[in-house]
Amino acid sequence: MADPQRPGDKHSINHNGHTKRSAQARLGQGHHLPRPPRPDGGLLQAFKKRNEDARRKLQLLQEQATEVDFAQYRSTLKNQAVVDEIEKRFKAFKPATYDVNRQIKAIEAFEVEAVKNAEATKDKVTMELQDLGKTLKNIETARPFQDLTVDEVAAAEPSIDEKTAQLVSKGRWVVPGYKERFGDLSVL
Repeated sequence: MADPQRPGDKHSINHNGHTKRSAQARLGQGHHLPRPPRPDGGLLQAFKKRNEDARRKLQLLQEQATEVDFAQYRSTLKNQAVVDEIEKRFKAFKPATYDVNRQIKAIEAFEVEAVKNAEATKDKVTMELQDLGKTLKNIETARPFQDLTVDEVAAAEPSIDEKTAQLVSKGRWVVPGYKERFGDLSVL
């Protein structure tokens, strides 16, 4: 059986009797992480869909017969000159070739940008996780609020002393909004 006080244990108990898991649940770790930008995923999905459609159409076209039977047209049509002209143009036809290097370069540039964005997101998430880890550690090792002294609170947040000094210098001894929030305890 594992020792509940072992520091590396996921369920180790801190001095308040709470487990790390409950501290993580109270902190809501994982719910506050920034979402990585997703436009690249949508563009990539659209590209994949267009690519698959083009491949399917190419396969269908490759399966079709590519030979033209001009003898059948000559036997069917009376105007032989039209068939001769079409046959001459058909034999002279050369399919256009395209230089795909430009598209390949665009795809490579897109890939580089997507990788760069992914690295930036990874770094950002890593930093967030480190910050959340520090926060979780602070929560686990923090003393209960009732055990803190006024000096410790003032040292943690110096603006409290400044605000108090301003209020006292103006002759105000009551914190603004205190009565509205907690009521008037002067009767007690």
